[in-house]
Amino acid sequence: MKQVKMKASELVIDPALTKLRPINMMHVNTYRQHYRCGVDMGEIVIEHRTRRVVSGNHRVTALLEEYGPGHEVTVTEMTFATELDLLTEFAKRNMAHGVPLSGFDKKRIMQALSREGSSPEDMANLFGVSVKRLEVWSGMTVSVIGSDGKQTTEPVKNGVYVPDGVMSAEAYEKHAHRDRGVSAHLQASQLSRWLRLGWIDQDDPRTIEALKELSQAITAFFAAREKVTA
Repeated sequence: MKQVKMKASELVIDPALTKLRPINMMHVNTYRQHYRCGVDMGEIVIEHRTRRVVSGNHRVTALLEEYGPGHEVTVTEMTFATELDLLTEFAKRNMAHGVPLSGFDKKRIMQALSREGSSPEDMANLFGVSVKRLEVWSGMTVSVIGSDGKQTTEPVKNGVYVPDGVMSAEAYEKHAHRDRGVSAHLQASQLSRWLRLGWIDQDDPRTIEALKELSQAITAFFAAREKVTA
């Protein structure tokens, strides 16, 4: 390992890594404020050969947003013998500091590690969980069919139930970016309670429109359910 100085524009934010741990612009904006105040945000780690950012994608994005591509950054260069070594370092550093990984992030990283040949025991140690927990995560997947007909296996968030285990690529993209990892039972119970208590802003047109859409969806759901059980 060695430390070098580079322009922020020379650092490569790898889409393959940010797919595993997406960049959250709310956190980026927080980091921008920290940089303005002179806070030490820790070392940024890159791969020596490709300059891919292994640790610090949020921080590099914040530096680019705050100071521009010409800003000089001190980074730590590391050399990795295999892609598995790089992914393991990526996971270790994301587990150790920064914004905590969500359960969905861990599932995606676990799947990437598994594809590169990581053992269940090594992954369990990395994430601080049991091998049995990893087996549960491994079962929380769906088959995603792209527009080209190709099929991949992707993790899903807690709570989602896909009867046939298949999603279109478009549906999966919405799931990954919009859905919360909460069961339908908990979401429905909370919304019912809010409605009973009047904790709904009736002057917000987006809320009213969403509730109308929800009402229509619930009506259609029970109509379809009655046909099946009749």
